[in-house]
Amino acid sequence: MSAFRAFADAAGQGTLVWRMGPTGYAATEEITRLFEELNRHATETNP
Repeated sequence: MSAFRAFADAAGQGTLVWRMGPTGYAATEEITRLFEELNRHATETNP
């Protein structure tokens, strides 16, 4: 399951993605890495 799908499913179930077991945990890690990479890129581009 992709991270985006996990977040959509969590919203539909009225829960938090990290409460969805191993799949939710993996999705949380993936989204966290994505935002860290975006933040790093933004910082390098706009000092």
